[in-house]
Amino acid sequence: MPETPLDQALRMLTYGVYVITTAQDGQEEAFLTPWLSQVSLQPPLLALSVASDLPAHDLLVGGAPFVVNVLKAGQKTLADLFSQPALEGEPLRGQPSSRARNGCPYLSEALVFLECDAAGRLDTGRDSTLVIGSPTSATVLSEGHPLTVRQTGMDPLRR
Repeated sequence: MPETPLDQALRMLTYGVYVITTAQDGQEEAFLTPWLSQVSLQPPLLALSVASDLPAHDLLVGGAPFVVNVLKAGQKTLADLFSQPALEGEPLRGQPSSRARNGCPYLSEALVFLECDAAGRLDTGRDSTLVIGSPTSATVLSEGHPLTVRQTGMDPLRR
């Protein structure tokens, strides 16, 4: 099927690459996404689209806190790892991590991480839910630039 002008335009939007981690009641989940955007300045709010078939979906829709791990340029291998389903009991895929104040894990090798509280949700009526997060703190872990979808070769229109 030929690419439409809409497909071309959507691929020209700038997408970051993020690993979202969440934890609640002893359950931890992590997944890769480019579908995150700041949607408010005061107060700062983030919107995260979560596919309904992801194991983290129910946690996030249920109001669990989460962490946005911003990957850095050059971490394509790490992005590829989190683009695959986790093995049972290995949501962090064996990657070095620590615990954020909100109880969620964060990736020790990320560029920065933002701790977020649930602030709302919107059912899209499609295959995903928009989860609104309120960032409560951020930690810079290293110097560098964020990884973008264009740098990875991933297609933001395909999962």
